Amino acid sequence: ASAAPARRGRCRATAPARTLGLHVAAARETFEESGLLLATHADGSPPDAEAPEVTAMRVRLADRDDPCGGEEFNAWLRERGLVLELGRLAYWARWITPTWERRRYDTRFFLARAPEGQVAGFDDVEVTGQLWVTPAEALEQAASGTLHMIYPTIKNLEELAEACGGQAGVDAAFSYAASREVQTVLPHFERTDDGGFRVLHPGEPGYPAERYAADLAR
Repeated sequence: ASAAPARRGRCRATAPARTLGLHVAAARETFEESGLLLATHADGSPPDAEAPEVTAMRVRLADRDDPCGGEEFNAWLRERGLVLELGRLAYWARWITPTWERRRYDTRFFLARAPEGQVAGFDDVEVTGQLWVTPAEALEQAASGTLHMIYPTIKNLEELAEACGGQAGVDAAFSYAASREVQTVLPHFERTDDGGFRVLHPGEPGYPAERYAADLAR
């Protein structure tokens, strides 16, 4: 069973069923990759996140040879009377891989409030390490070369750091997420006169919107 998501950020022209599906997918991925189960029993009591059956379900979801992991997750929740707390999620960003990449993705990013009493742990499959830092600290480590970070992560953390006002404030981040409309980002890379590159985002001067109109309209 799944609770409807709270109003956390806005996405243009996204059908309610699709919005719900995206939130459920985010909760599922959070559980698979971090071990945090964003759910309660129907009476509001928290699940035992360290119970053997919970651990076994997480391992099953990480099985790349099982194409029905998502459907089984829904059935597993229903059987145990668990309801996803989708209000713990805030829709944050949508990024589409540049057209020149061989493998392309259309990815949504969410913020999540960690449930009290649960401790995150990476799955060592898709996530192979973890650390607890503020957005600003993560950016400082990336700038110094001690933490590798891809471009979308850097840009999302820059905005998150600004939203938090330099603090590790979950409430500030969620409030900011709820106040803005999420814009799809499909970066455009082009060479500069000095032989380097510059990156343009939708809405910035010089961005070739017509070239990417089909992708951005989806």
